Amino acid sequence: IHERLVGSEMCIRDRLLQVHGDEDSVVHYSWGKMSFDLLRSFITDSDRAPAFVTIAGMGHISSDKEEIATVKHFLHEVLH
Repeated sequence: IHERLVGSEMCIRDRLLQVHGDEDSVVHYSWGKMSFDLLRSFITDSDRAPAFVTIAGMGHISSDKEEIATVKHFLHEVLH
């Protein structure tokens, strides 16, 4: 993926949200942050700046109440 992105004319038209738990035992937190930093480096429009949210104590799940609330807030902000 990295080789395809570097030097590409990738166009991201929508805002991005990445939520990551700091207790993830499947995708290490530092890897999640590195992937976010790479994606962010391709987005120069401040109106479309991506967001990275860390949820303390969350592992590799997608049904954490705080995570769901974060996504809901993000979607509300983007869609309204």
